[in-house]
Amino acid sequence: MCPSVKGRLFCQSPGGGDDDDDISIAGMFRNNQLTYSIREPALNVYTAPHGCFAKHKDHQALSVLIPLSDPRTEFEGGGTAFWSQSAPLEGLDPPALVLKPPPGTALLWGGRVSHQGQMLTEGSRVVLVASVSGPSGPPGDLQERFSGGGLGLKTVLSGR
Repeated sequence: MCPSVKGRLFCQSPGGGDDDDDISIAGMFRNNQLTYSIREPALNVYTAPHGCFAKHKDHQALSVLIPLSDPRTEFEGGGTAFWSQSAPLEGLDPPALVLKPPPGTALLWGGRVSHQGQMLTEGSRVVLVASVSGPSGPPGDLQERFSGGGLGLKTVLSGR
């Protein structure tokens, strides 16, 4: 795991010894401070030939997707598409990036990023999804903590 991501997700904030001061995502989970999107966390199962999810934004501070099926052996097509927010006609252009990572790979992005579950042509695709915000709600401190400073997602996906 990338050390900067690991630190931002799971390590206690500097100088914090008390669980109440822990603003890592793990600490906020332990302290019941995370707000999830409705019906999440969830397992999404996409089945060909109509398996897809329309383009949308999650409107939470942090979105996490973990593929549970293997694109090399269990499905064709599919993947998660992302659009740049700096595109003049966001969404009318083709996606800037389409990812089909191996099972167990976590994809993380800010809730303002447009994304879509691409159409499957064969097989089934299963993903674990969760979109969360911290106690201050979106965008709040959680957005700032995870969207910049070494994660690489801010530049690649948000167009900022």
